[in-house]
Amino acid sequence: MDLSNRERKWASNIKAAAQAAEDIDTSMIPDMDFALYAFVDHNNVAQALDRIRGIQTFRELYQLDDSVDQAIEILRAFVKKQPGHCLDIDTSPDTQEGIIILDLASFQVDRVFASSPADCARTSRNWEIHVVAIYYLMRALQPCLESAREGTYMILECEGFQAASQLARFAICLNDELCAHFAYFFKKIQCYHTGCFANLFFSMLKSVTRNKDWDLLQLGCRIEDEFDSVNVAATTHTLRELYLQPSVEEAHKHFLKRVGELLAQRRSNALAFRL
Repeated sequence: MDLSNRERKWASNIKAAAQAAEDIDTSMIPDMDFALYAFVDHNNVAQALDRIRGIQTFRELYQLDDSVDQAIEILRAFVKKQPGHCLDIDTSPDTQEGIIILDLASFQVDRVFASSPADCARTSRNWEIHVVAIYYLMRALQPCLESAREGTYMILECEGFQAASQLARFAICLNDELCAHFAYFFKKIQCYHTGCFANLFFSMLKSVTRNKDWDLLQLGCRIEDEFDSVNVAATTHTLRELYLQPSVEEAHKHFLKRVGELLAQRRSNALAFRL
């Protein structure tokens, strides 16, 4: 799918403004990325430039080259620190929207921060592994123009989740450093088996980040209501039971392989696309 005339004009305006800005290096920004900024910011050039500056600072800070090899290296470290957190990633065969499935309860916040969650410790290796891994996951969810235009469909398993305040601090720090600058939006966010701690967590995020994407939240989803009962065993009650098969290690291998494929697809599409 190509850009509409209006989208192409928006993207071209953003590109021209970025090229004219003395503090922006456009040599590392493919035309496809300008199209992604246009999907999110439309013709708000100033806002798009702010995003570009933010991502440029982020990439320089962590010395990122956007290669598949670098992504897989950091993601391998990420899944080792957060076993069972990443359940699946793919794109819809029908709409091409990016789909990611995560287990919120398995995310261990104490493996992110060097000392206290009150201090993001952004110079620590732990913080770098987590924030850079999420950067590459966000890129993998946009392997083509169609995926970026459709938005991201995120599914969260919340059964057993308790660390609401700690994870909220991490999410807020992550938003400030990365997500607020990345050209993306959610199409749908489904949360399975939410309890009081998960409800508190999402309430905190909505009040602090003021991100309209949180208005898309669908809380209290159940696996028996949303999945085809023919393909789900009667003993399967959570998404982690469904996806971490035949073992956590094998599920991680599949996850990393798919991320690599999506990032390679994005790189190929970016090289081929011209405004």
